[in-house]
Amino acid sequence: MTWYHDLSTTDWPTWLPGKPVQPGSVGVFNRERCFDNDETLEELGITCARLSGETPVQPIFYSTMGGFEFEPKAAASVTPGFAALGEADAGVKLTANTEHACLIQMLNPTVRRIENQREVQEAVLARVREGLWSVDLQVVMRRTRCTSGFAAVSRAGRQSVEFKTGAKLPAVITDQNLPSLELGLTSGRSSSGFLLTPFVETSTPAFGGVVRVKRDLWPRLLPWRSEGSYLVDPHGKRFLPKNLPPELSAYAPRDRCYDPARSAMSPAELSALTVEDVFEEVTTLPGEDAPGSAGGPGASSGPVEPAEVRSFPLPRSAVPSTLAAADDEGDAPVLLDAAFDDGLVQFTVYDRGPGRYWLEVTLRRAGPQPSVVTVRYQARDGSSRDLIIPVAGDGAAASSSIVSLPDYQPGTDGQAWLTPAGAGQAWPAETVRRSVLAAVGNATARAWEQLAALVPAETSEVIERVLRHLRGTA
Repeated sequence: MTWYHDLSTTDWPTWLPGKPVQPGSVGVFNRERCFDNDETLEELGITCARLSGETPVQPIFYSTMGGFEFEPKAAASVTPGFAALGEADAGVKLTANTEHACLIQMLNPTVRRIENQREVQEAVLARVREGLWSVDLQVVMRRTRCTSGFAAVSRAGRQSVEFKTGAKLPAVITDQNLPSLELGLTSGRSSSGFLLTPFVETSTPAFGGVVRVKRDLWPRLLPWRSEGSYLVDPHGKRFLPKNLPPELSAYAPRDRCYDPARSAMSPAELSALTVEDVFEEVTTLPGEDAPGSAGGPGASSGPVEPAEVRSFPLPRSAVPSTLAAADDEGDAPVLLDAAFDDGLVQFTVYDRGPGRYWLEVTLRRAGPQPSVVTVRYQARDGSSRDLIIPVAGDGAAASSSIVSLPDYQPGTDGQAWLTPAGAGQAWPAETVRRSVLAAVGNATARAWEQLAALVPAETSEVIERVLRHLRGTA
């Protein structure tokens, strides 16, 4: 679950185990990290949700970085060591380096979403105020369906699985070119050392935009008794406010909902809160370390901005240009070349294919320590995304880092600003995690390594943990 969420940056999987979900499904992530969705918005009295049609998106392929060794087999060849592929089949054998190495492929995926999300959240907030909404319930705003594909998880290290492929096989298969191969399950999958889940026409392997009442508000919304710094549940068990159970299915409905007579928050205070004050997107699962909280209703979860913010437009153009050395594919279309007025920082956005964009940040005068650029861009759903981008400090005349821009919407405006490396204490853990995951190439990874030595211990721990995850050494 967490592996897929980290790579997709926004979505959670329903495969292995999990039930299909639809926009408007309502449930909770349980202690096994499975999404239990037994109800819908409509069943809970909210009928205003307006659903989009099926929007095609690019095929999805993720594998654990460094998790596999690859052996190709050409068609019409006899290759020792292959058991499931016939002589006429072309394919590849994957051998897991570790237990729980993961691979997922979704072909012909489409996304369906709730289009009027704010209106839906307003309706949910009205139910919260009326005491008719359990504060732990979570609403799915979008889901992904695909016509075929699979998920594979190794049961142990050194286990192998074979896949057919119709594509021309490269001489050497790597993590980088594996996604270009359309893999097909073989008939021998049941005897492999992998747990395999095939996807069919009705499969909904992923969902996202999961929204819930902010956990920071639970202590004041729940109708539980206060005892000093503790909350006492109806069974007499005491909890610190920050350690409340992740889901409340063990309690009666009336003990999970706001009650103006028993809850700490007054009706007037609750009425004054907006949807931005009350709701948050689920970014961690039960048992994980939650990212740092911004501290209260309406507080910003983004980086703390300095007084001067440089804005730059992101128009669409089509100028061929050679990407930095991190790119193995030569030329890539450029959508943007922009710079600060003083020319110190240059921004270049590259079109990497359908819906994929990279941003190269070049610092013209690199100092001995890494510099940090924070970029705020607009996503396709209209929301703003923040990325922290360190640029290595090696004293060179120019130094650059490259990052991916998940869900970037071309033609929208962005903002960027230089941030002191020592300001890491102002960065929420979730923003740091997503920023490290966006790194492309060794130069950007080295910049993160340099930055990890300069920021507070809790931020450094997040950086190092995600770098280990990217390298398959976690």
